[in-house]
Amino acid sequence: MSDPIAWSDFPELTEDHITIELDRGWVPAGYIQLQLVLGRKVSWGKELFAWDVSGRYLESCRVFDRDRGPRGFTVKTSQLGEIQLAKALPLDGGPVAFYALTDFAGKDGARITFIWNRD
Repeated sequence: MSDPIAWSDFPELTEDHITIELDRGWVPAGYIQLQLVLGRKVSWGKELFAWDVSGRYLESCRVFDRDRGPRGFTVKTSQLGEIQLAKALPLDGGPVAFYALTDFAGKDGARITFIWNRD
């Protein structure tokens, strides 16, 4: 189960340290580009998922030991309902959503890079 969070909660989240780089005007109006990067001190895989306003899967990307990113994708701002930041757990290795963002006001046309520095 993911914890709903706000943009102001970054970088110090419940269990992790994730910084955000917000570059406005990077993509055309009507779109948001999302990227994920694995910091130097983090070894477990991380994923970024995008869901539409109806809760349907849109896109995702993954970074891990050998491919630290950036990895990402671009989605229509009007379709974006939620993004989830997930991490693999040591016992089963599958992704578990830890954080969910649903407010994208003021993010249209931006490239948003999540840099997972500590877990």
